[in-house]
Amino acid sequence: MKIKIFKKMMPFSKRAGTSLIVPKTTYEVKIFPIKLSFIDKMDEKLKSFDIFLDIEGPISNFLIVQNLEKNYVEVQGRFKKGFFRYHILPIADKIALIFKK
Repeated sequence: MKIKIFKKMMPFSKRAGTSLIVPKTTYEVKIFPIKLSFIDKMDEKLKSFDIFLDIEGPISNFLIVQNLEKNYVEVQGRFKKGFFRYHILPIADKIALIFKK
């Protein structure tokens, strides 16, 4: 039996501090404009870390989209020097952060 998806679902948020699961991983990421906090939901004490981004404020048009079909989380917005956009996605057994132009 095949299941066909008629409408693509891409949950999104414009709120800083939104938490999402990184697709195909056990990690939850809490997303702020200049900080990403990763927590392994299988081992919260041992495998958690933060990434700080070098983005100067003020930040506007902040948007987080979880693309469940393509297995990534996209973060985008405008800041002092222009536009930023990056993807958080699983690659092999790691989590990658890929910046887009």
